[in-house]
Amino acid sequence: MKSNSIGFVCLITAILLLTGRPLSAQQQPGQAASQIPNDSPALFRQFFQFHATFTEWLTTRKAGKSPAQISDLDRKSAAAFGLREADYQLVSAATAAIAGELRAIDQEQISHANARARFEQHPVPAVLQQLETRRQEAVARGTARVQQTLTPEAWAALRGYINGPYRSGILLR
Repeated sequence: MKSNSIGFVCLITAILLLTGRPLSAQQQPGQAASQIPNDSPALFRQFFQFHATFTEWLTTRKAGKSPAQISDLDRKSAAAFGLREADYQLVSAATAAIAGELRAIDQEQISHANARARFEQHPVPAVLQQLETRRQEAVARGTARVQQTLTPEAWAALRGYINGPYRSGILLR
């Protein structure tokens, strides 16, 4: 259920980004994420997962489109994040890699919990902590990779987007 709701929120956000409409906390019920500090690893973790889902959604939108339409989608997507197309491609590759790593860690946690549940046992806290540490390390590596890949101007634009419109548009549950 959680991944379906995340996918739905990503879809709505993607539509709003591509149509140029801002996503504000008033548009959805819940608690605004403004409580998450700027440049927080939790914020970047959310962004990496969102952006990977957005990129997957965008890829499906490109199916059957003409080269001009695909170019237009790429241009609009890059502009929505405050980036040039070339920089946006770099961000997309990095977020896909980091999101894949985070998904693999999440799957390990699910497998661990399911294996323990078969014997009516709770997950082992030390294992859960190890998985969370790996997530934090993956986010730190991903953030560093994106920063090193982009020009200082592009990194500043992306950080501005993440700490500004993205941060104010997500909700905590």
